[in-house]
Parts: sequence; C-alpha cells; structure tokens
Amino acid sequence: MEECDVYVALWPTNAEGELIQSAGTAIELGWASAMGKSMVIALNDDTPDQYSHLVHGLTNLADVAYVSLAGAQTNLAATVASIVDQALVQLEARLTAKLATAAPGALCSESRTVANLA
Repeated sequence: MEECDVYVALWPTNAEGELIQSAGTAIELGWASAMGKSMVIALNDDTPDQYSHLVHGLTNLADVAYVSLAGAQTNLAATVASIVDQALVQLEARLTAKLATAAPGALCSESRTVANLA
C-alpha cells in the first residue's frame, strides 16, 4: 500500500446485494487515509450514505471517489474500466479545485498521482 498512488476498495456484498461488514476493508481504508492516499471505494450503489459514517465521512480526510458496482457481476472488465474512469474524473476535479487556491509547488505529490493514473 505504501507504493500505490491510489487505493481501490471493493466493499463486499452478499448474493442479494446486501452489505457485508468487513473489518479488513475498514482497516485498509484507515491505513490508506493515514498514508494520505487517494482512494476509490466501489460500493453496491452510488450513495455511500447506507454505509458507516466512517466510510462516507472519509471525504473529510482524504481524496475519495465513490463509484457503483452495479452490473459488476455481468461485465467485470467494463465495471473496472468504469471505476477507473469515474475515479479519474472525480480526482481530477478535486485536484483542479485545489490547484486554483494552492501556493506554487504545494501539490506536487497529488499532481504525480493523477498523472500516473492517466
């Protein structure tokens, strides 16, 4: 995890699409947050509100993109490509907003992260 630019978490659900509580995923999100990593959290739907406040509140601590896993069972490759595309758009928008207000040189590591994803 120390060497990654972006951490991607696939939040587990059961066959009925119901959230499975995952201490491992939660711990990994905490590590990624503590390391200052950008994160993509793939959820069962587009709204993180059904998840713990620790999941949907991560945007207060880190760059987080929430994306939907809808349809992943039928076309995993397209879902993964969509997750990456959605994350890039969200992270680029946040980086652009930060660059508009940041001091010169302040965001070198974040610029590298987005560039490595492209």
